[in-house]
Amino acid sequence: MTLAAAPVKPTIEIHTSDRQSYKRCRRRFGWGSTLRDNLIRLGPDQKAFFIGTGFHFALEDWWGYRRFEHPALAFGAYFDAQKPEDLPDEADEALELATGMLMYYVDDWLVEHPEDYETLVVGGVPQVEVEVSIRLNDILLDEITRRRQGALGDPSGLYWKVQDVIQSREVIYVTTFDRVVVDRHDRIMGLDYKTAASFDELSLQTNPQAGAYDWAMDLFYTPVGFKPEGIIWQQHKKVVPKDPKLVYVGTPREGFSLDYNQSTTYRLYKKAVVERYGTIPDRYLDILATLGNAQDHDGDNFIRRDILRRNQRQREVEQEKIVQEVLEMLDPDLPLYPSFTADCKWDCSFKVPCLAKDDGSDYEFILRTEYVPWKGYKDDWRKRVKYPQASRS
Repeated sequence: MTLAAAPVKPTIEIHTSDRQSYKRCRRRFGWGSTLRDNLIRLGPDQKAFFIGTGFHFALEDWWGYRRFEHPALAFGAYFDAQKPEDLPDEADEALELATGMLMYYVDDWLVEHPEDYETLVVGGVPQVEVEVSIRLNDILLDEITRRRQGALGDPSGLYWKVQDVIQSREVIYVTTFDRVVVDRHDRIMGLDYKTAASFDELSLQTNPQAGAYDWAMDLFYTPVGFKPEGIIWQQHKKVVPKDPKLVYVGTPREGFSLDYNQSTTYRLYKKAVVERYGTIPDRYLDILATLGNAQDHDGDNFIRRDILRRNQRQREVEQEKIVQEVLEMLDPDLPLYPSFTADCKWDCSFKVPCLAKDDGSDYEFILRTEYVPWKGYKDDWRKRVKYPQASRS
């Protein structure tokens, strides 16, 4: 007699982006979340992560496998592995920008800001781009039991509905650890890379992605003997530092610009001045002092890293937040109303169908013709990456 295999339950994936979208606007959550309609706009939205994906691949190789001699070369291989239809409209400019950012990071920034930790290796595998899935079923069901036994009970039947969903599905929280590092005291931390137009370090303590990253790391690594201390948030501004501008060329007033806002660094400015004059004239002392004050042990105007240390109580609170939000998000009868703000005009790709729905237009036609189901980040390019011959041994 052959025993039939137990049926595989369908999976519900929870991402931090789902939680953020849910709290920002329920209508956008309904149309865009993987838990609901799972739509993404054709065109720009599909290519929005082009630089970030290649940047992560380049640093994954640099800090993990070293198949390429420089991460800029790894980004170039990522670029060459793309299909023409997957490239953004300004692909060449993106390649130039990412190449410059990576060259500055390795050839200049790390010289001034050396790391005092190494990539964690587990079972011979460097911990870079570690994709993990945290199973939430038992955690969610325990919370439902606790709530149902509380003073209010479950008069609306909400928890029964959500419980049915949880028992018929595998509910997992999906995230990726960009890099896990260990310092000389054998303490481990997660390191997350961000490429952005500007820095945002002030909101790190309340950033939901940072909190979820640390929470998931604790659940994933503590059982195998590695207790996380927190995370390192490393931001790379999408700007390439340049040599200082030379002004009034060929005149008695020839010299370097004293504009404090130009895209340069203390090191580049000082090097250019010394190469030109052999010393540092007094007129450059103020701007060099200003550029010097803009950098410290944690970074400069182009790259900075901030450390978020978390204790166990904070992780427990983070889990409480996640559980509360996910229980609401799994409600099959969740009202999906909009939440309009001044940011809608730039931070929501569903603005057009949203307005059409409210004025009675055929918003469903717009969704059918201008949006497609999101199938996850495309990584078929990895199969086409050409690695240096020496790395294939």
